[in-house]
Amino acid sequence: MNYYKIEQFDNTGLVKTFCVYKDQARWRIYSYNEKADMEDLKYYRELADDFHITIDDMIRIPQTHSDNVLVADRKYAGSGVVYKELEDGTDGIITNEKKLMLLTIESDCTPVFILDSKNKAIAMVHSGWRGAVNMITKKAIEKMIENYGTDKNDLMIHFGPSICGDCYEVEYDLVDEFKKILNDDEINVVFKKHKEKNDKLLLDVTEAIHLSLLKYGIDEKNMSRTNICTFHSGLFHSWRKERDKTKQMLTGIMLV
Repeated sequence: MNYYKIEQFDNTGLVKTFCVYKDQARWRIYSYNEKADMEDLKYYRELADDFHITIDDMIRIPQTHSDNVLVADRKYAGSGVVYKELEDGTDGIITNEKKLMLLTIESDCTPVFILDSKNKAIAMVHSGWRGAVNMITKKAIEKMIENYGTDKNDLMIHFGPSICGDCYEVEYDLVDEFKKILNDDEINVVFKKHKEKNDKLLLDVTEAIHLSLLKYGIDEKNMSRTNICTFHSGLFHSWRKERDKTKQMLTGIMLV
């Protein structure tokens, strides 16, 4: 299986990271307590073999564009992969357990990788525009501070592949949503006029997350961005391009 890896994270020797390239596998979303079928599990087993773990060492959260963050330990191992045990409404997950792989799926939304290199804790966050407005990444960091003694200055934060600000068409009413977290100057950075469609704007969700974290007190040097667009690069699945809910990008991080 082929992956895009967050090299600055992996180079610490503390974690392994990945974003699965397009058409490598399928990552099906299960209904509550539904068992995964063998066809689905073979992809997770291949992934597990690549990272020298088992499918029982994985957790995939049931995403609903919420701002809820799960504090995970071994009791959650296997959830969302072998079976779906978690309740719906979780879009962020944190842990300080080694060999516990945290998984999210995206299809244009921003995957946010977070590493506390001092206290050896991690987070994996799925954030679309709703997650950005509700500041789920900030809330994941707050959970890390509360549970692991994280200091914001010790964090590495990386924004993975997502739809870019030149491709994401949105309605004008989203501006009012983002005014909840951004000032007028920041609004003018994350939104721009569509060159061809007068009734549409273009939105950079990743930049909105970035600006909100700067306001929260995260230093610029602690953040980085992949700068690969899921829509126009052709490297990853894009809902807005393919309109296929069965195709997603799987992303993950694991303490080693």
